Amino acid sequence: MLFHRQSPRFCQPLAANELLLRLKTRRLESQRCLVVFEDQGLKTAPMYVYARTPRYLYYQAELRLSRPWQCRYFFRRQLDNQEPFYLFTGSSGPGGSPFNFRWTEADIYTAPDWVKDAIPYQIFPDRFYNGNPANDPPGTRPWEEAPTRDNFFGGDLEGIQLKIPYLNFLGVNALWLNPIFSSPSNHRYNTSDYLAVDPALGDKAVLRSLIESLHGAGMRLILDGVFNHTGTDFFAFKDIAVRGPHSPYKDWYYVHNFPLK
Repeated sequence: MLFHRQSPRFCQPLAANELLLRLKTRRLESQRCLVVFEDQGLKTAPMYVYARTPRYLYYQAELRLSRPWQCRYFFRRQLDNQEPFYLFTGSSGPGGSPFNFRWTEADIYTAPDWVKDAIPYQIFPDRFYNGNPANDPPGTRPWEEAPTRDNFFGGDLEGIQLKIPYLNFLGVNALWLNPIFSSPSNHRYNTSDYLAVDPALGDKAVLRSLIESLHGAGMRLILDGVFNHTGTDFFAFKDIAVRGPHSPYKDWYYVHNFPLK
């Protein structure tokens, strides 16, 4: 089993002529993995294990290319005393088509300078501090009660704003908030509307006030943007559920079968 996808987790441009590639395999310690790529002829680059789980190994390699902004490549795995195994786009075997990845300057992520001196603090908004009980969702539990997977405690953006002096006392200069977009869950990773602050946390005016207060205290705000999946209440997913393969949004998701189940 070899797995690779041209997504940021497995394929990251580092510069105009540098590309980071990753590969997921079953955990076979005796295997050796290579990237075969085109760069004034075919070249190979060894891949090194950068992460392990009980079942899988994750390999990576950094390619330096003479031709910028594009790379054609495929993968080769070698096990002792066995024929090599290849991974091409959509197929395996020596006769497949190479992956072809193109990128632009806009695809290269460069961390801002302030990150180097950041002291971040992550906040799960519902569980931090309840600054406005009036926006508590139905069924909000008493603060001292044990948390569960699904219950709400009423923490909100106003609660975070009230605690800025405490965060300053800790030496924090950057807040990272778990998702705050509209969502039916307490963790809000299943977004239903990216253009709205969840009413249980506040609204856009409250968010703006929080940002201004944080900046005034010398602190930055990082929002957890969850854009590689949505909740089932998101408009595009609901359209697919109704219109099936005729939905204009069917390619926004990996749909295995229609109708959706």
